[in-house]
Amino acid sequence: TGSCAFRVIQEEDQSKRPSHLVVDDCCSSMTKNQVHSTATKTAVVSSLLLLVTFSVINNLVYKLTQTPDGASYTYNTHSSQLNVELIKLGISIAQARATPADILSEMRSGLSFKACAFLVFLSVSYAFTNQLLFSIMVVADPGILSLFKSFTPVVVALLNGAMFSSRLSLDSYATILIMCLGMSTVTSSSGAYAAPALLLMGLSTLLSSLNMVVNARLLHPSVTALSMPLINCAMYSCGAVVNLFLFLLSPSSSQPYFHGYASVHVWLYLVSKSLMGVTANLVFKRGGAVVKSMAPPLVGAVLVAASAALYGREVKAEEAKGSLTVLAAAFLYL
Repeated sequence: TGSCAFRVIQEEDQSKRPSHLVVDDCCSSMTKNQVHSTATKTAVVSSLLLLVTFSVINNLVYKLTQTPDGASYTYNTHSSQLNVELIKLGISIAQARATPADILSEMRSGLSFKACAFLVFLSVSYAFTNQLLFSIMVVADPGILSLFKSFTPVVVALLNGAMFSSRLSLDSYATILIMCLGMSTVTSSSGAYAAPALLLMGLSTLLSSLNMVVNARLLHPSVTALSMPLINCAMYSCGAVVNLFLFLLSPSSSQPYFHGYASVHVWLYLVSKSLMGVTANLVFKRGGAVVKSMAPPLVGAVLVAASAALYGREVKAEEAKGSLTVLAAAFLYL
């Protein structure tokens, strides 16, 4: 039935031993490769779906934690980012302690100067991007922002090529182009957003793309030999320090640290944001920056419908068709 099929070999000797299955070498090799490829792809897709789930929840909660007029937030946004970093650090320490390695000694020996520079950059850039996101959510709804970030795969691919000489296949570029065309249909049908809002969303997309590229490179073995939990410990420690300074220097420092934390929506934001960060690094490790960049289009496609259901915004036919195009393109890419 083929050179790579299972061959049943009947072996008979004087002891009348029972027959057994023998697998061709080529079949064994191909089967192992196929199983490994399938397992890897399943791990990448499952991590990406987890990230999309947490991202959808987090984006929806932004609006639920705003004041009735939508001009500000009901809680201390700067302390919330510090708490998110502390939660992520706690999760990473728990993961690292599950291994027999000495955390501090491993970090001292495994962190190169290049890795430390990446950590500092990411800590500052992520902190700025998060605060920028609070401003954007005041002037835009989550669905349009996430679909605007569908440009992320293209920007990530270009940055990867420019910074690290990484190249994608022609099919990958074609799929990313289809995704961006679907997103452009959505954004062009939404004429309610002024130039400043569009500029803020564009800046957020650029910074997010740059963060993805640098973060994925940080997890590469050529930069650091640390395990992912230890890298996360280092990253979130730096992030906590940066966000502590932002909290102390911000105007909201006059508010109580836990101002507005009585709301369940605030805690839902903290948990979902923390799980987003931990899951994002998992996607970086398993699939790289370009796979991670698939999350915003998928989140945006879901949020277009969710925003209409929760916030009463009418979904136009162009937005629906663009969202379906984005989902189809992401499925083809994966």
